[in-house]
Amino acid sequence: MNKVIPIFPLGEMVMFPGVVTEFYIFEPRYIDMIEHCLDSQGIFCFGTLVGNWRELYNESPEIFSHGCLCSIEEYQKHDDGRYSILVKGLHRVKISEIPSERLYRIVQTEQLDYIDDITDSADQYETIRNFIKRVLGKHIPNKNNDDLDQMIDDMELGKLLAFLCFQSPLDIECKLSLIKENSLKEIFMQLISQTNEN
Repeated sequence: MNKVIPIFPLGEMVMFPGVVTEFYIFEPRYIDMIEHCLDSQGIFCFGTLVGNWRELYNESPEIFSHGCLCSIEEYQKHDDGRYSILVKGLHRVKISEIPSERLYRIVQTEQLDYIDDITDSADQYETIRNFIKRVLGKHIPNKNNDDLDQMIDDMELGKLLAFLCFQSPLDIECKLSLIKENSLKEIFMQLISQTNEN
C-alpha cells in the first residue's frame, strides 16, 4: 500500500515495525506536522537523516531511502503548544520525497513486506524463537516464561526481529542496513552475530 504522508526525520535513530516509543515534539514545523496528522489518520513516516545532516539540519538534509510507517497511539498537548506523543511502528517503507508546501517534508511511501525464509524449518524456527525469548527476557525482566511465549505467539516474527533490531546495541550503519533487509533469516544472522560479540 502506497501513501503520501508527512515525514519526521531524525539523525542517529532508526525506527522499526512493532516498536513503541515516545517523542517530544517542540520544533514549529513538527508541531504543525503532528497537528496535521491528528486531524487525519494519525499516520506519519519516521525517517533517518544521513550524510552531513547536522550542518544542514535547518535546511533539507538527505533522508535514508527506507523508513517506518508509524501511528500516533497517544498524545498530550502541553500548555506551550508542544506535544508528547507515543508512537507505534507499523511497516517498513521505501521513501521518495515529494515537494511540500508545508513547513514539514512529505514523502511517497511504498510498504515493504518481510520474506519469511525461516518458518519452513522447524529447527531453525525454534532456535530463533529461543533467541527472541532470551533477548526479550533481558529487556522485559518482569515477564515470566509463559508471558514471553504469549508475546511471541501474538506478534509476527518479522516484527519481533524488528523490535530486537531497535533494542540492539548495533551502530547506526548496521541498523540502516537492517531496515532495508527483506530476509528474516539475514536479519536474524546479523542480530545473533552481534549478540555473540557482546
